Amino acid sequence: MQNFEKGVIQALKDVSINTQKYFGEFADPQKLDIDLNKTPIVFLDYTGSAPIGRIKENHEFYLYIAHLSYSNNETNRSNKHYELYDLFSDIKKALNLKSFDNSEPIKWEKKQKIFDAVTQKGYLTVFTQVFTAEI
Repeated sequence: MQNFEKGVIQALKDVSINTQKYFGEFADPQKLDIDLNKTPIVFLDYTGSAPIGRIKENHEFYLYIAHLSYSNNETNRSNKHYELYDLFSDIKKALNLKSFDNSEPIKWEKKQKIFDAVTQKGYLTVFTQVFTAEI
């Protein structure tokens, strides 16, 4: 599993997407400490697995995709949201049909906005993108 996670993170970094392992950073978005210069940022989180037959398992992962805008200007904030849409596309291109650590290709599941509000740092928007892989 470690090699799979490292492979996903490296594949995203290879296309200049700031990515790291998730350690509960969004447990309280109001207290989130993100460097404005490092957004957008993607966090990878392993959430569990279900057996498939006797050997393989279907493993589930979440990508937390976050962007922070510190501008009150509506046009600037809208542009940041459009940057997120481009980032979604870049993530899919980087990982689509990829295999890491002898896995089957990644299967995309649900994408959902989980946070969109003003925080102490600025206007924070966070989406999750769920994907699975048979390993």
